[in-house]
Amino acid sequence: QPKENINIRKRYKIRIKGSDVPEAQCTFDDMKASHPKILKSVLGRLEKSNISQPTPIQMQCIPLLMQHRSILSCAPTGSGKTLGFALPILSHLKKSKRGNG
Repeated sequence: QPKENINIRKRYKIRIKGSDVPEAQCTFDDMKASHPKILKSVLGRLEKSNISQPTPIQMQCIPLLMQHRSILSCAPTGSGKTLGFALPILSHLKKSKRGNG
């Protein structure tokens, strides 16, 4: 794993287990660039609500779930778990609704 990503995980106390785990992504712009199917309408609403950076759980959770991977996470209440799970799920549902998946 790239040293930069190890430092990101260390800084935000993100612990992982598993193989071929995608890099944590520190910004929603990084997520948009890496995952073109992510719902840009939801990300736009987050920006309008002054939510400019994903929380640590979202930094790791969203890239994993966008790759249809399984995840087990533990984070405190209010840490952003719901958005971390909902954004990829909604993105996949929107893709399926269009008949692309």
